[in-house]
Amino acid sequence: MYIVHYFMRNKKDAWVSLGGVVLCTTGGEALFADVGHFSVRSIQISMCSMVYPALILAYTGQGAYLLHNPDAVSDAFFKAIPGPMFWPMFIVSIVAAVIASQAMISGTFSIVQQSLSLGCFPRVKVVHTSADHKGQVYIPEVNYFFMLACVAVTFGFKTTVKIGNAYAFLMAVMYVWHNVYIKKYHYEVGHKISLARLKEISKDRRMARIPGLAMFYSELVQGIPLIFEHYVSNVPALHSVIIFVSMKSLHINKVPAEERYYFRRVEPKELFAFQCVVRYGYKDVLEEAFEETLITRLKEFIQEETELQMQLVSANLKVAVKGSETDEETVENKDEIVNDEPTDVEQLQQIMLKEIEQVDQAWEESGIVHLIGQSEVTANKKASIVKRILIDYAYNLLKKNLRETENVFDIPYDRMIKVGMTYEL
Repeated sequence: MYIVHYFMRNKKDAWVSLGGVVLCTTGGEALFADVGHFSVRSIQISMCSMVYPALILAYTGQGAYLLHNPDAVSDAFFKAIPGPMFWPMFIVSIVAAVIASQAMISGTFSIVQQSLSLGCFPRVKVVHTSADHKGQVYIPEVNYFFMLACVAVTFGFKTTVKIGNAYAFLMAVMYVWHNVYIKKYHYEVGHKISLARLKEISKDRRMARIPGLAMFYSELVQGIPLIFEHYVSNVPALHSVIIFVSMKSLHINKVPAEERYYFRRVEPKELFAFQCVVRYGYKDVLEEAFEETLITRLKEFIQEETELQMQLVSANLKVAVKGSETDEETVENKDEIVNDEPTDVEQLQQIMLKEIEQVDQAWEESGIVHLIGQSEVTANKKASIVKRILIDYAYNLLKKNLRETENVFDIPYDRMIKVGMTYEL
């Protein structure tokens, strides 16, 4: 009821005052984002024994002063200080402001990095400054924004009320990006290429198979993106080896080399396509021999897949032989079953060697082509005006000023092909 009465009394000014509430919220969030680098026990001890008692004493003291001097509300902190203590407290406040600004900067870096991993913030460069603590990051774009914002705030805002209002801008950026990003993601998930369509593509006689290895980059970890359908519909040609690559950043220091590349085969086998998820920790860097390493891991995956199939064949054979030994009528077929084992194993080995040879030949003779899927978004014709402004103008304006995929993956330009497609949301 206090809140309702507050808004009834102050009306528009009550909503404007929410800027100060946002400042308190973001200040607390930045505080905990910064101290999050330490252990839980150290945070509990420092907060309970020092920080919280100091805050309670400071704010109750200012509150008591304001009860007797209500006109001093605009500058209660300094006016409440006794005369002889003014300059010492002035120096302490400057030092505290410097420390708080550093905490705010590092806290903002941490919050932006977490928002980025959740798809709530546009793509920016994140530099991890510590090999042991995942939260210690540096973001150049945000740092430059702070520099410009400090100058703008000093000359333009001047008061904390106006600074609080400036936060509707930051929240607007995050809302626009996250809202359209989620719509785009669900659209891609809902329009993945089906297995039946992949079979049609593999059996289409008009689809030429050209020599070489194509790496098709996508954000989808499972399934083939719709943009691949767009590509084969306009360019009826496929490379002899196709790898759909997705790169994911994990919240751990380093990913072991043997666990970094996760492969799965894309059905049908006639397509000879694979899906690869490349997983990196926050201190891992993209190898200079990334292509060579990926091809090596692909051949190892083909070998491991074949070995697993051979083990299944052997296991099924043992079951069949054991069953024949318990059945007198089928004992005479035992030798026939045993003689069939080498044939199946040899066939699997021959297929494995042929596939590895195909990968080597595609890589060494024709090289690798990097296909970058670039999806644009636009509001459909039936969308409302608000939705059109949100997608066609606000989101696309942010996207045009962000880092491109090829810069993130460090893809060589001379072997890169961009495949564009527009989604109607």
